[in-house]
Parts: sequence; structure tokens; C-alpha cells
Amino acid sequence: MIYRLSLLFLLLFSVPIFAQNGFSVRHFTADNGLPQNSIKSISADTKGYIWLATEDGLVRFDGFNFVVFSKSDLGISSSRFYSLEPGQRRKPGVTSTRNDGRTDICYATNVANEAVVIRDGRPRRDTAYTSNVLAVRKRLSRRPKDIFAVAGLPDIWNVPLSNVRAMIPTGDGDGNFYLCDNDTVSCYKQWRRVYDLRAETDDLWHYFALGGRLYHLDAGNAFTAIFNGRRSQFQLKGDFAAEPHGAGSDRHRDTRLYWNPNADQAFLFRSGHLYLLEPQKDGTLTSRLLTKGFDLTANSIDVVHYDPLAGLVHLGSSTNGLFVLTLHQFETVRVSGNDRPNIFYAQIPFGSNSVLTPTGIIAGKDNSGKPIDKRLPLLEKVNPSDKRVIFRDRQGNLWTKNMRILIKMDANGKHLIGGRKLGREVKAILQVNDSTMCLGMYERGLFTMHIDGPDKKPRHVDGVYNKNVTCLDLQAENQVLVGTEDGLYHADLHTGKISLIQGTRGIYIKSIHSFGNGRAWITAAEKGLLLLDGPRGLVTFPHDKQGYLASAHCVVDDGRGFLWVSTNRGLFRISRTDLLAFAGSRPDTPPEQPGEETAQLAPPLFYEYHAMNEGFNTNEFNGNCAPCALKFDDGTISLPSLEGLVWFRPSHIRTYLPGEPLMLDRVDVNRQIISDPGDTVSLPLSPENVRLHFSTPYFGHYDNLNVSYTLIRDASDLPGASWIPLDDEDDLTVQYSNLPSGTHMLVIRKQAGFGLNNYTIKKIWLTVPRHWFETAWAKAAFAALLILTFVAGVRLYNHKKLKIIQKEKLMLEEMVRQRTSSLETALAQLEESKRDVDEQVHLMSRMLASISHDVQSPLNHITFAAGDIAEMVHTGPNGKIIEIANAIAIVSSRTGKLLHGLLNYIKIQVYGKRMHSGRIELNKLILEKLDFFESVIQHNGNRVTRDIPQNFQVESDYELLAVVIHNLLDNAAKYTRNGEIALRSGMRDGVAELIISNSGPPLSQEKMDFINQAGGESTDSRPFPNERVVNLGLIIIKEVSQLLGISISVRQTATIDFHILFKKPA
Repeated sequence: MIYRLSLLFLLLFSVPIFAQNGFSVRHFTADNGLPQNSIKSISADTKGYIWLATEDGLVRFDGFNFVVFSKSDLGISSSRFYSLEPGQRRKPGVTSTRNDGRTDICYATNVANEAVVIRDGRPRRDTAYTSNVLAVRKRLSRRPKDIFAVAGLPDIWNVPLSNVRAMIPTGDGDGNFYLCDNDTVSCYKQWRRVYDLRAETDDLWHYFALGGRLYHLDAGNAFTAIFNGRRSQFQLKGDFAAEPHGAGSDRHRDTRLYWNPNADQAFLFRSGHLYLLEPQKDGTLTSRLLTKGFDLTANSIDVVHYDPLAGLVHLGSSTNGLFVLTLHQFETVRVSGNDRPNIFYAQIPFGSNSVLTPTGIIAGKDNSGKPIDKRLPLLEKVNPSDKRVIFRDRQGNLWTKNMRILIKMDANGKHLIGGRKLGREVKAILQVNDSTMCLGMYERGLFTMHIDGPDKKPRHVDGVYNKNVTCLDLQAENQVLVGTEDGLYHADLHTGKISLIQGTRGIYIKSIHSFGNGRAWITAAEKGLLLLDGPRGLVTFPHDKQGYLASAHCVVDDGRGFLWVSTNRGLFRISRTDLLAFAGSRPDTPPEQPGEETAQLAPPLFYEYHAMNEGFNTNEFNGNCAPCALKFDDGTISLPSLEGLVWFRPSHIRTYLPGEPLMLDRVDVNRQIISDPGDTVSLPLSPENVRLHFSTPYFGHYDNLNVSYTLIRDASDLPGASWIPLDDEDDLTVQYSNLPSGTHMLVIRKQAGFGLNNYTIKKIWLTVPRHWFETAWAKAAFAALLILTFVAGVRLYNHKKLKIIQKEKLMLEEMVRQRTSSLETALAQLEESKRDVDEQVHLMSRMLASISHDVQSPLNHITFAAGDIAEMVHTGPNGKIIEIANAIAIVSSRTGKLLHGLLNYIKIQVYGKRMHSGRIELNKLILEKLDFFESVIQHNGNRVTRDIPQNFQVESDYELLAVVIHNLLDNAAKYTRNGEIALRSGMRDGVAELIISNSGPPLSQEKMDFINQAGGESTDSRPFPNERVVNLGLIIIKEVSQLLGISISVRQTATIDFHILFKKPA
């Protein structure tokens, strides 16, 4: 079963990555990617994939993912593979193995002697290979078992070769090999024996072939070469011979030979050193040290493969899985002491192979590679801690600063020439001509000073006062670019004119690197890399996909066509030509906003990213110093970091770019797998959850993989296509939830390296069957049906035209009737609205009359009476005061009661509009009202009798019923003196009845007629024209009873009896 193990997560979190002397190691086992831990053989194909033979499947490694092919995937009986052997090309005479360690055709063999051919990144079973090999061996020997095909050294099977013949493949075809035994060495070309030589050794396990020649490792680490029927002996040259353990030592005890015929590579390992053997034109071998400090023996390494393009050494262990060693291209220079001395900033060359820092540290490497770690005591004394600025003027003198103190020393840093304390900290020093220096200062801007200073006072340059200068750079004589925390300025020291460069306001400038014609590379906080392109203005380049360039510190032009840009998160190599072409493709319009990108339509740039696995101690470089980097005369670049100086020579840096092709591994659709798809994929009808799994071999940093895709109908749509990035480079999967029918072109592209529009492109055609209704015959049938339908429709239209007109007539008559009815309804609503308005006028007139007569007059009386009290207190009799006070109390009480009646009347108008009928416990309501009038009843000497059952309930609105009972009890309590107030309930004809009686003065006939009047009869606007409006309570009682639908009447004998007859329950 093919399964894919993604390693991006593993690389970041699970895979052990550790640095050694000159290399970094990643270790893969069955716990983090491999199917099991026994690696039998390693090969690389021409696509760039690494293939591993294991005991649990054939494994393909692309740098980020392992894809395992088991027996079920390959149609074989066993997943236990034991070897990978180089094959041949179909065209004779063309070698299949190249000096990059890759093989066009490779054969994997399992323990059942079944072969799988590996070609173009795909494995397939080859049933003819094993039988052909056995047939050839039969021709070569009467006993086929006498021939043992050596698949690499050391031999994992430990086969004794005393009675067999060793077949040593040359790697340039199946029929090209050597047969070696104790007596004879035979050379075969295209399965024919070419010559024989007498054997001079019985040690068959030290034969190996490189470049078509047969070699033998002899005693004393000497070698014998056999080629074209001749034998020659030589001593190994190169790094191995230069080491103390080289020539003359015991090879059997100390040196181990590794040979990988798939890669046409051989290695020697001794004392923790691994050497690559490289054939020379004269047939001799030279050795080159690859790694030092990794013990192949202790880790049970049986297979070695070297990838010179990526700078990787793949080590296969019989028990410990796969080790991948990344050879360092960069070197970190450190000095003694704790971490603080190794935090570097500014530096200048101090000799041919060392640098000097502002604090007096001399660091570097001597000619033998030993570290240089010295100090300049005087410089260390005058500046023990400020690492930011150091400068050598044209006369060779050293300039530095210790915060606000400017320091000048001789060329060797042994004598102090002068010093001066300035008002603010010096941030940058620059010599603009033979006699003038420029100083950039914090919060003070730009100053000039004579070269004979610093004892001479600096002179301020107008225009950038109070600016925080960060860096300075000389464009031309007396022409200075001034970087500040708030923009980039151009200063003409000859004219004194200073101007802000358009588009830079608000930008924090970190470094400036002029390169002629008014142009300069600039790094800026958050903006990253910029180009000052003379009169064309400022160009802001896009960031890398991770945004690391936003923290760019410094730019170094290596003179080989590339810029090296250091950041807080690693180092970038960028093509200078690409940047200038990018800038040239932008519109010729200046940016309107600070830092505005004006090249949005330009093609993407390729940024080659380098990280600490290539030799840094940290990815965090330092900047905001002057100078921020340096380049030696031999081209070596030195960059400061938080953990040492990073040194490298650009000419020695590998150019390993992601230019390998993209390959479609498989397609998942509708939970089905399409294995080994071609460039045209036929999908089922209505495909859902379509997943296309791509792969591409790349063993560099995954940030250098930039893959995107688009889906179009036709190739003509490609120029304007919208590209979707695949951000997870460890899982290059394109997914669609569904696809419409038809033919689609999926174009997936990968930036192949430097150069604008430099892509590796893969095109896949996806064909989705059409539904029946999308076919040509279905469309024709639909068109015919449409025509017939149209004809039938016309005839039906003519037939129904008359009926429609008749229906419209009927509809018009109905419309007139409905509108007439609507008008009648509207008139009725207007009449009802008029009645409502009349009622409101009636209400307002009653309230106005009551307030003006029964409220205003008593209040005036109270006002006049109260005005006399003050004078009577001093002169009048006390009895008169008491009489007035009692009168005020009586009038106030009556006025309050009248207002209470008015409020109850208003309550009718409020609650009457939104009554809520429900069951009411009458006894509870009566008790609440009696409690309210208790003081009045006692004051008038009355007694109350109550004959109402405890749970006697009626159906009514609680609030409005409370208003009726309240007013009835109020009249009874006010007008009865030393009498009786009786309340009793009962049933009359099945209807609940409440009777409230009192022995007070009788009512007038006019009031009794008003109360007993039927609810539907009209009433005069003033029911009691001969009485005052204090009878408002009776009006309230009458109108509320009408709202509630209850009957109220009064009878008068010895007592006054009010009868309330409730509605029958529903």
C-alpha cells in the first residue's frame, strides 16, 4: 500500500537536527517517516528522488515526504527489498550514471528475486529482469550460484567469496562489469568478455568500480587500477593522505571502504572522517574530506550516497534508519568568552583574514584554518561595550565611538589620537572628501567635522535637525544619503541643500548601499528591501512568503550578480539582475504613499533562503550598525550575528535550485484512488472531493519551494489566469470539492530559481463526462421540443385570447364591487373615528369643568386663607387660626378626593382600551378596598358587615372592577354617619351578584335615574345639570360598568342598595 508521510511537521518538531563540525544531521527512523529501520541500499534517479531499499517496502524520498511502495502496490510477493542496482539506457553507448550521483534506470530486488524497475520517479515490476540476469549467469558459469553480484560495499550479507566469482558492475549498463576471483580478473562489455588479467589478491571485498575502471584497495591504503587490460598502482592523494592516519596505516583495522554503484561513488572512512574518492583523468584517485566527527561504524552505516548538488550525504544504517548530513557552506567565527563577546555588530577588515570590532576584538582564521582570537587593549579600554560603529578613514586611521564620545586612533589601534564628548550619541561616521567627515547623531541630525578632529567642534548641517540619524552613505563627492528613523534624505554638502526623498517619509532606514548612477539598495524596518532608482524614485520589493525580509538588516553585493541580505530570520541570496528587471517593469509613476509598492504587476521574485542548518549558529543576524557587513579582497563576506560572525565565500556556495520537474503521483476522487496517472486524467461523472497529489524532489530549505496552480478551460486563458499558492510545500495537493463536466487544464507551476518567469510547469488535462442533458443529441431534442412547444403555445394563445378578455371583464366588474365595498367600509371607519373624537371632547370638557370649578376655586380659597395665618400668628386670636386651619384641611381633603375621582375617570379611558378579563376573588378585592377606607369609616362612626363567601369568584377585568367598587365604597364611607355599610354576594338566575348598601342620606331621583338608565341609552353631556361636578364618581361607575358589560342599579328604601350583576361565565 502506498502511503505518504509528511515531514514538514516532523522536520520542525520531531526529526532530530543537530550540528556537527562542518555539517548538520537529520535522523529518520520508523518513528518519524520510515517503514522500518534497516536501509539496504540508496539510489538517486534522474528526477532527483532518493530511493531506499528496506525490509518493509521500497521508499521514495523527495526531501520532505517518504512514499512507501509495498508488495500490494507493485504486484510482487514480498516487500522485503535487499538491493538497488544500476540499470542501463535503451540507447547503447549512453551512460546511465552521471557525476551528480543519479541513475536513469535502477532495479530493486526483493528476497523472492522479483525485480522492480525505477524510471522517471516511478517504480514498476519488471518480470524479465531477473530471468535475463539468471540466463546471463548460466552462460558465464556452469554453476550459476558461483557468481555473486556485488551491490555495494560493505556487503550486508557477509558472503564468503573464497569459492565464488564477484560480479562488479561498472554502472554504465547491465552488460558492463568485471568478474573477479582468486585467479583472474575479467572485463566484460555488453555481455562479452574483452580481456583477462591475472589476479594479484584473494581479497575480493575491496574491489570496486568508478567511471568504468576497476579499483582495488591494497594494503597501506594504496590502490590498484585496472583499465583497458592494464594494471597500475598508485598512492591516494588529497585530504586523506594529508591526515596523519593516511598512507602506510593498516587498512583492515582502521579504514573502511564504502562503494555505491548506483551513484558511481566510493568513500573511505577512518577515525570519524569520511572522504569521497574522485577519479582523475590519469586513472588515479584523489580524496576529498566530506565530514568529520560522525561515526559511521557506531551508527551501523552500511550505505553511503553523496548528492553534490544539494550538498547532502545520505547514510543508510542496518539498524538505525536514515541519516541525512547537510554539509555546511557557511562558517561561524567565534572568540573566547561567554556569549556576550560573540554578539557582533560593526566590523572592519584587519589584515587579510581577520576583522576588528569597535570594542577591540580581533577575530578570524589564519592560513591554516586556526581561529584568531586577539584584543587591542587600548581600544578595549576606551570603548569596552559600544559595538555599533567603527570606521577607517582614507588616511588609515581608526574612528569609533563610545556612546557620546568620538574616538580617533592610529591605524593599528595602539595610539589614541584624540577624542571629543558630543551632545548626543553618534550613530554613523562617513568621510565625504579628503578633509571632511560626516557624523550622524541621535536627535541632532547631521554634522560635518574636519578630518583632523575630533578635537575640533562639529558643524551642524541644516535641514535634518532633531532627526534620529541611523546610517550614512556617500553617493558622490560631497553627496550624502542620510538615513533616519523618519525617512531618507539627500544632502548636498557643497550647497548645503537637504531634501527628503519622495516616498520615504515615515520609513525607518536601516542601511544604505549606493552603487552608482544615483541608485542605492536600502533596507528599512518592516518595509524590507528597497531600491532608490535615481530620478524614477523608490521601489519597494515584495517580501518573501514568510515575511522574513521585513526585518532585513544589510545588503552585500558579492560581485557575482547576487545580493546577500541578512535578516532576523536567516540569510537571502537574490539575483541583482532580477531585482533591476523587476524595478524596470513597474509604471513610471512615483509612489503616492511612503513605501508604496509600485511594481505590483511585475512577476514574482525568487529569494533563495539559507538557514542555520547550513552553518550558522543562529538565524538572527544583527544590523543597525556601521558597517553592517564587510567583504574581504578574496570575496569572503563577513556578517554579524547574535552568535558569532558568519563567513562565507560566494563562489563556494552551491547553486542548488528547485528546478526538478513536478510529477502527479496519484488522484483521489469519490474515495477511489487513480494510481500512476498520466497527463490526462479521466474522472467519473459528477466527481466530488477531487484530490491531485503532486510531488517534486527538493532537498533544500522548504521556504525555497514556491508552488502555485490554476484551473483553466483553454491554454489561451493562461496569461490572465489567477494563480493559487500551495503554501504547504510538504503536501503538494490540489483539491476541488467538485468539477463541472468538460475538459479542464490544471496548470501547476514551481519557481525553478533565479530569473523572472522562470518556472517548472506541469499541465494536467482533466476530463469529466457530460450528463445526458449536456450531450449533442439531448440539445437537439431539446431544441425540437422547444419549437413544438412554441407552435402549440401560439395556437393555445389564440384559443384562449377571447376567454382571457371575458375573464378580464368579470374581473373588472368584481374590482368595481370591491372598491365600492371598500369605500363603504372606509365611511363606517370614519363614523367610528368621529364618535371616538366626540368621546374625547366629552372627556376633556368634563375634566376642564371639574378642574376649573371644583379644583381651582378651593385652591384659591386655601391660598387666601393661608395668607392670613402669618398675620394672625402675631396679632389675631388663636381660635381663628384653628378655624382657618380646619377649613384648609377640609377643602384640601375634598380637593384630593375630587382629584382621585378624576384619576379614576382617566383610568377608565386607559384601561378601557385594553381590558384583560379573568377570574377574580371578590372577597380579596373587597378587603383591599375596605382597608383603604378604614380610617374614614371609623372617623364617621360607621360599622361594616360583610357576607361574601371566601372563594366567591367573578369573571371581569380586575383594574376596572376595582375602580367601580372603590367609588361605591368611597360614597358610602363619606356620606354615612354612625350607620352601617353592608356588603353581600349571591346568585340571581345563575349570575353572580354583589350588593353594596349604606344607611346614608338618600340619593336624588335624578341620580337614581342616571344609574338605573339602560347602558345603550344616550346620556346628556351633563347628566346632573343642576348639581356640581363632584358627582364625577357616579359618572365613572356608570361608564366603567358599561365597559365591563355588567349591570348596575340602585334601590332606595331604608338603605341605599347598589346591585352589581356580573356577566354569565363563558
